[in-house]
Amino acid sequence: MKQEKTVSKWRNDSVQTQFRQPLEDILASVLGKERWNLRWTNNAEKLVVVPYDGIPFLHCGKRSFCCHLGPDKDKHKKERMVAKRQERFAELDDNNRPSTRRRHTKKIGCPSKVYQLRIVKFPGYSVERNTPTERYAAAKRFRRDLTNGGVEIETQELFFLKIPPDQLHQGHPVGLPYIPQKMERKRPAVPAPRKSRSKKARMEREQQKQEKLKQQQMVHQQGQQQHWTVYQQQQLADRAMYQEQQEYFLQIPDTADDVLNDEIIYDGIISSDIQEGIMDEHIENSESLVRPDLAGYCPASNLSFNEHITQLKKQGKEVYHFAFGQSPFPIMDHAQEALREHAGENAYLPVAGLKDLQKAVCRFHSRYDWMNELLDNQVIIGPGTKELIFLLMNVFNGVVLVVSPSWTTYKPQVTLSHHKPYTIQTTLEGEWRITPEAIEQTILSNNLTGNKLLILCNPDNPTGTSYSAHHLASLATVCRRHNIIVLSDEIYARLHFQQSHVSLAKYYPEGTILGSGLSKWASAGGWRLGYQIYPRELNELKAAVRSAASHTYSCAAAPMQYAAIKLFANSEACDEYIKATTKIMSTLGNYSYRELTSVGVKAVRPKAGYYMMPDFEVCRAGLLKKDLHSCEDMVQLMFKESKVAVMAAGPAFLRPEHELTTRLCFVDFDGKPALEAYRALGPDPTLDDSFIQQYCPNVYNGIQALKKWVVKYSA
Repeated sequence: MKQEKTVSKWRNDSVQTQFRQPLEDILASVLGKERWNLRWTNNAEKLVVVPYDGIPFLHCGKRSFCCHLGPDKDKHKKERMVAKRQERFAELDDNNRPSTRRRHTKKIGCPSKVYQLRIVKFPGYSVERNTPTERYAAAKRFRRDLTNGGVEIETQELFFLKIPPDQLHQGHPVGLPYIPQKMERKRPAVPAPRKSRSKKARMEREQQKQEKLKQQQMVHQQGQQQHWTVYQQQQLADRAMYQEQQEYFLQIPDTADDVLNDEIIYDGIISSDIQEGIMDEHIENSESLVRPDLAGYCPASNLSFNEHITQLKKQGKEVYHFAFGQSPFPIMDHAQEALREHAGENAYLPVAGLKDLQKAVCRFHSRYDWMNELLDNQVIIGPGTKELIFLLMNVFNGVVLVVSPSWTTYKPQVTLSHHKPYTIQTTLEGEWRITPEAIEQTILSNNLTGNKLLILCNPDNPTGTSYSAHHLASLATVCRRHNIIVLSDEIYARLHFQQSHVSLAKYYPEGTILGSGLSKWASAGGWRLGYQIYPRELNELKAAVRSAASHTYSCAAAPMQYAAIKLFANSEACDEYIKATTKIMSTLGNYSYRELTSVGVKAVRPKAGYYMMPDFEVCRAGLLKKDLHSCEDMVQLMFKESKVAVMAAGPAFLRPEHELTTRLCFVDFDGKPALEAYRALGPDPTLDDSFIQQYCPNVYNGIQALKKWVVKYSA
């Protein structure tokens, strides 16, 4: 009885009527035709038009009917076919189900086992000959008119008229009105007149050709003469400008104690920024070649300062270089051997990196971070994490959040990628960590909506702080609430002094992009090899970054990728290397923290990496006596009197300029003899100040010199 009820339901015209009228109105409004006599099924929530064998095939819910585009059939023949079809629906097979014999469906070129309700003809889409080619052309016209009428086309094979169920039952037609326009036939182009072949005509054409060539040569000569005149004038102007610069430079004293425009002059060496500023004074009424939003844009302060200090040290100057953070240790021997072995690799590699290297990265993080769910196809290998971060910012659609203090490159990259950076503030009392409350305050005070990208460095540069599991769990909650994607820069993860680093990806896996590389823990900064690991939920972002990579750097260097595979493969050597180097860096960090805090400097004990951020507020009174107010003034005086070079935290690290905080890097020593001495002491030795004094003398003496300077200005 249930099956018989179903059959009678399909034949119930009253049920079909509520769906029939809306479709007729839609097709009439979209195609501009008269209403069609269509027979509908119930449960139809959308109309699907399928070009099947050149015939548009309308699918309504679970039942379908074919819109035949051939010539008109005999009226009586149509009635007989309709009667046969109604008979077929009335028949039941052995399983008490409606019969689905194939002979009826094959006659009209539709798939088997599909119920056909009624054959109708589309007015205006008839064909002269009922052939596949003609039917395909008619179906193409039908598809074009639907598109022009505002119908959304989702794929090449299927296009849909989306009709919400509530509008179907209310009988409201959906679709944009379309008024068909008359097609104007293109007239064939008029052929060019045939050239005369007479001797006189040929001579005239040749003469015209020669005259045209002479005119072109004359114009070219005039242009060359004009260019030469402009070039001579420019040479004279440049020569005059050069003479003015020489006269200006000769007026500057050749000493190391002078300061000009907040730039230190050493033995007559003037900052390139000053020289560029002098030249800019002579350029008037010229439009800038740089984007207006990049006004005041400058190179990475840490790299520029490092180049300057390195030059001074080569000249024999005594400098305690605490301003630049790079690993002092040599690269592991097996990695160097692997690089020599693959130095001849010169082919372009896949944009996302070698498959074996992607797998090695996943195994590495599974070993150290206990993240076994990472997939190798979610890894992108690049020429350093800095490039990958920049590409991510460029393709991201939303606002970008940065932390204060933070690495000097994050904010400039945000500006370069046409975003406005929003800063989340931290405090020394909170150990320079961001909190859920600080994130909430930044979002609400700036009325931020939509997509958000947070740049989080853990362990942190420049503060040396680190986030525990408790901190990360609370951050994950607020990030989910506000739809924040987090780029977790974990380049210093393996340098955690207690080897207890925790990744945010464990608590917020669906929204965390993990970034790392070989620059810090493997001491391979010059190799420029980094990577990012994306969750599957952010495949759209990963695909966009990969596409951007293909248009920028193409692939990371081939020899570096092959060498990195062997570097990761030797896990025992990596374990020993990480343990030894972090033990030395931990000893140096604790020494620097202990000595500076003993004279009143405030700081957070470093927990990883190469950095700490001391606050020299204790020296403010002494500095005010010399009329020095900013942190930049303080570090210049510090270098002049104690030969200690540090970087002011403001504004390069997004701290206020009046705040007397600096970034101090305790890596000014030769790591090779220090590492050999550590290994010679046996397994897991205890290091004290004597080890630092013997194998890291610049760090030891520099901290002592800085202590004396603090005592001088804090008294």
